[in-house]
Amino acid sequence: MFLIGLDPTIGNYIGGRLADWRLGTAVAGILAVMAQASAAINWTSSAITPVEINLFVWAMAGFATVPALQINMMKFGKVASNLASTLNIATFNVGNAVGA
Repeated sequence: MFLIGLDPTIGNYIGGRLADWRLGTAVAGILAVMAQASAAINWTSSAITPVEINLFVWAMAGFATVPALQINMMKFGKVASNLASTLNIATFNVGNAVGA
């Protein structure tokens, strides 16, 4: 639980740094890491340590998408950037509610 709680901090930091570097490449790379971690669950789920490492990477990548997508929304929603960023975070919250 501690490691999963540490993921938002690390993921947001890495995602923000990557998004400042190259936005499109960051989003594509983060989603590729998340897809690889999702695919690796079949192979890592037989033992506790590998699956914990895999879930750590998966959750970190999931949280790394947040700043990159937020910057993307601010970039393309120039006319109504406040509304665009609000809808982006609202969408994340809807996903949390539906997932729960």
